[in-house]
Amino acid sequence: MNFFKGKTEKKLFWTGIIVFIIVFIVIVISRQVSFDIYVTVIPSKNVLEVNFDSHHINFGVVSPGFVAHKYIDLKNDSKLTNVFYIKIKGEIASWLKTDNSLFAVKPESSRQIQLTLSVPKIVKFGTYKGVIRLYNFYTIF
Repeated sequence: MNFFKGKTEKKLFWTGIIVFIIVFIVIVISRQVSFDIYVTVIPSKNVLEVNFDSHHINFGVVSPGFVAHKYIDLKNDSKLTNVFYIKIKGEIASWLKTDNSLFAVKPESSRQIQLTLSVPKIVKFGTYKGVIRLYNFYTIF
């Protein structure tokens, strides 16, 4: 029994199957890493105390209107190109920018990503939180 009326339908069917398999593989071999982000704003001028460890990014204690930069170093030890997507959420999401939110890191290479925190000049004093999510997708090409 032949389900296809012609070669075009058969090609479309197999193209759809291949696309489905590729999308499935990309979804299955993707992963996500999250870092909590903290900043405390106090009523002072030119204050900066920055902390950074492997579990969170702490911009520390800063003054209103302050701009601070942090860097994340990503290393790709695999034989595949890694595609990364950065998503920032939380109270300080509008304060925090990256130099590139979607990028690739070639096999056996590294890349540095800059995070820039721009605290508004008029802001209530206190501790503000956010989360930076780093989505990682392996590519097969």
